[in-house]
Amino acid sequence: QREKLCQEEDTDHDGVTTLTAKSEEECDKCGGVMVPAYKWRDAHWLNGTIYPMYWKPHPIWEPYNFWQATIDYNLLGDAIGQALAPQFSLDTQTQSLCTSSVMVDTLLQL
Repeated sequence: QREKLCQEEDTDHDGVTTLTAKSEEECDKCGGVMVPAYKWRDAHWLNGTIYPMYWKPHPIWEPYNFWQATIDYNLLGDAIGQALAPQFSLDTQTQSLCTSSVMVDTLLQL
């Protein structure tokens, strides 16, 4: 979370100040002042005036999300599985021989 926010005057609504998450450069450009984010501010009550709705222009459109390289967990799991397969197969073979050795003599006589 941000420690400071930009406090700027909203000229469209009778000089009401608003807090935005602008950088210091952007705040300076719009004439705002950087203030602590968690400081108590006095309320400013407005009368019952209805203001028309409008879109505020956005100066620069930037992507909200971005792509970046990440770990392919399927590929990682396959690589680990292939690395462990020889050891696992030896362990399984040994376990099978140990558990069935009691029956080997009997099975050979059949």
